[in-house]
Amino acid sequence: MKTRLKELRLEKNLTQTQLSLHTNISQSSLCKMETECANVNGSQIVALSQYFGVSTDYFLCMTNEKLPVDVKIAIQRETTSFQKLFYYYSKLNSYDKELILNIAAWLERRT
Repeated sequence: MKTRLKELRLEKNLTQTQLSLHTNISQSSLCKMETECANVNGSQIVALSQYFGVSTDYFLCMTNEKLPVDVKIAIQRETTSFQKLFYYYSKLNSYDKELILNIAAWLERRT
């Protein structure tokens, strides 16, 4: 775990003190976690995993897959929708494709 915590923290260019402020875990606890001198409780693992947007399994070095299961499911659903959208889009003539792109741009600006 020590390598994952430090690796994730450095990816975000955070000091231990900054991470402490974001997660409500003391800087000294974070320091101990990074050097494997501390027991980490479940709430700390969850807080750190949520902050970094990774699965608890990734954080605990049980997998190399960073994404939590719920995120993977959401991506799979979006991918399926995108594939359908692409299929229908590919069947359109160039005028209708341009129309669809303009509608999508208009919808994006509304949000």
